[in-house]
Amino acid sequence: MFVIAVNYFFHNNTKNQGGYNKMDNPILTFRKSKGWSRPEFQRRSGISYQTLRNLENGETKKISNATLECLSYAGIGSDIQDRLDEWREKQREGRIHQIFEDDI
Repeated sequence: MFVIAVNYFFHNNTKNQGGYNKMDNPILTFRKSKGWSRPEFQRRSGISYQTLRNLENGETKKISNATLECLSYAGIGSDIQDRLDEWREKQREGRIHQIFEDDI
């Protein structure tokens, strides 16, 4: 039996260049739930556009203490690192789309 795992990246408007489905990202979900644009979130938290973009796109692996403090100003809980880690793990699991078995 021959098993082939095929990587599958979601092809829709919520996919970024890294293959993440951004809609489940806890920071993006929080921002959208407040009805805030990125500039509004930046104003409320004090983080830069680049930092926010990286967080929402899943490009930041470890959030610095300074950024965590800024995020708390906007009202995001201190467990945000754990929630981002869980989100990234779900994204990795979602990349393996199908397993094909071939009786060669």
